[in-house]
Amino acid sequence: MKSKAGQIIQFIIFFGLGGGLMYWQFNGFSDEQREQFNAGLRNSDYFWFVVALLIGLGAHLMRAIRWQMLLTPLGHKIGLGTRLYAVMMGYLANYAFLRLGEVIRPGVLKTSDDVPMSESIGTVVVERVVDMLCLGVIFILVLLFQFAALEGLFFEYVWNPAIAKFSGIVGSPVKLTILIAVVLLLIGGFFFLRHRVKGKAKAFFIGLKDGVLSIRKVKNPVLFVVQSLLIWLGYYLALYVVFFCFP
Repeated sequence: MKSKAGQIIQFIIFFGLGGGLMYWQFNGFSDEQREQFNAGLRNSDYFWFVVALLIGLGAHLMRAIRWQMLLTPLGHKIGLGTRLYAVMMGYLANYAFLRLGEVIRPGVLKTSDDVPMSESIGTVVVERVVDMLCLGVIFILVLLFQFAALEGLFFEYVWNPAIAKFSGIVGSPVKLTILIAVVLLLIGGFFFLRHRVKGKAKAFFIGLKDGVLSIRKVKNPVLFVVQSLLIWLGYYLALYVVFFCFP
């Protein structure tokens, strides 16, 4: 009962954070941007929005289904509803703080089914590695077919701003000193704490390793790959279909 109440409280907190961030972003619009936004809402075809929403939910459901294939070799059988809830809570948390969802998802399983955090985090790491491979394939395909268009965007929005920021740090003794001090503090903190947390860290990393290696024990690797492709196909179709909302 306590875990259910905790899950409800977590949902309220992260839903509130997500809504607050959306309000904060909308509140930062200029009058012209706000009018364009409202006009877009008035002229949108919400049928396609619902279709895109259902496709996106289907992709999240497939992620929850695939997750069990990594949890099974570790001896955990989690209900689909709990897994889907954890996945959705993770995405909601990401709206508040980037990548916070990767910790929230294992936290939900720890609360609901007492799955060790280290093991479930290991499965999340596996998922992210697979996602990066899928994203890499998409990236290569985009480069092959849209290289001319992306070259200008890369230099305008990635390379030039990165060089400017790096030059600003190097050219400012204060910023450079702060950066060096932060790096030294992190290194010093690591050496200071490593003996104090050695036992706990060892147990954690053993569980993390078991979670990561769970992919080697997946019973049906072909199905795992198919499910991964379906997840990313769902992401792509949801993004594509939503454009039909607009004239």
